[in-house]
Amino acid sequence: RLTLVHPPRLYLGQKDGLQVIVVRRMVRDLNIPTEVKPCDTVREEDGLAMSSRNVYLSEEQRRAAPSLYKALSAVREAYDAGERSYDALRKVGQAILDSEPVWRTEYLSICNGLEGTEVDALQPVPDENVMVSAAVNFGNCRILDNVLVGRQT
Repeated sequence: RLTLVHPPRLYLGQKDGLQVIVVRRMVRDLNIPTEVKPCDTVREEDGLAMSSRNVYLSEEQRRAAPSLYKALSAVREAYDAGERSYDALRKVGQAILDSEPVWRTEYLSICNGLEGTEVDALQPVPDENVMVSAAVNFGNCRILDNVLVGRQT
């Protein structure tokens, strides 16, 4: 529909970071004169990203769910403190994800936030356009989240 109405800007929630990447690429590749503007993820007081899926979480699952954001935030803090080793950053987040017995971790990713490609594990993590994302599965419900790290261009 972007090609029908030609809006000058398209606002998307950063919560679904891969959707933002795909739409940005589509707009670029199809030469659509629309600026894609990601909006900050809206969060509950405890850090859990607001989502319609959250109503499916049991009390126990809901108590554990903020640990997803805690894991991503810990990676961002290590990155902000100067850590650029892919393996070291993943270990920081994975340790927190693995500490929660109520879910199964589907993935923890450190990727190029513009292209969606995983960062090369053998190279230092870049200083810009990095997205750290993860998804966990409670069996009855899957939640995902991401944080942007480094300069965003």
